[in-house]
Amino acid sequence: MSGMARRFLFRRSLPPQAGFAVYARLLEEAATLASADAGYPPDWYAEHGTAWVIRRSTIECPMAIPRGVELEIATWVADFRRVRSRREYTVRLPGELAAMLTAHTDWIYVDAASGRPRRIPDEMMRAFVPEGDVPPLPRPTLELPDAPADAVAVDLVVDAADLDALDHVNNAKYFDYLEAARRAMAGNGLGARRHDLEYLDEARAGDRLTCRIWPLRSAAGEIETAAEIRRSSGDGLLTRARSAWAS
Repeated sequence: MSGMARRFLFRRSLPPQAGFAVYARLLEEAATLASADAGYPPDWYAEHGTAWVIRRSTIECPMAIPRGVELEIATWVADFRRVRSRREYTVRLPGELAAMLTAHTDWIYVDAASGRPRRIPDEMMRAFVPEGDVPPLPRPTLELPDAPADAVAVDLVVDAADLDALDHVNNAKYFDYLEAARRAMAGNGLGARRHDLEYLDEARAGDRLTCRIWPLRSAAGEIETAAEIRRSSGDGLLTRARSAWAS
């Protein structure tokens, strides 16, 4: 029988520098607070040598959220697999029914030292979904064509300020990388409306990266792009993304 996931709700004021990287950090904070509310704060993971890392993040925000407004963020676990969990999010203005932003992330439970996946403890699953199991959801693959020869390329260097607690580039920073590549491709007239990012490997401080971006389709005032981020040496694909932009 399907269970009811623990739903966590809190409010935050959006900082002046709004954008998808800020949204992603807000969702990561929501997941951390929700875990603590279920009995698994950051100290618990540090004591047990484990962590959650994001393997895929999909954020949809049809209209840019006004800067400085107070937001109501809700999050809950949508499913569990052996080492993986999908978490859903909605972001609204307090008192409003319509969501300004919706998102879901695929989290992998890992050994913090090695990065290898660890089986999610049964008691943790019961804490997040107290009333029983939730059925596993389908996870369509992120379909992207190969990068064409004329894809726009932007070179980047990972700064120490870009890292998370595991000394990898924070997942939110990749949204900034995509923004930089889009500006190089299409100027400053378009804003992100949707990003679907798949994280395949980690970058660390000092790594030199190359982000390639190219159009998939375009219409009046809208464009859909594909992108990939690799180490500039060509050694390893780090991130792939499919994004929608509009004026």
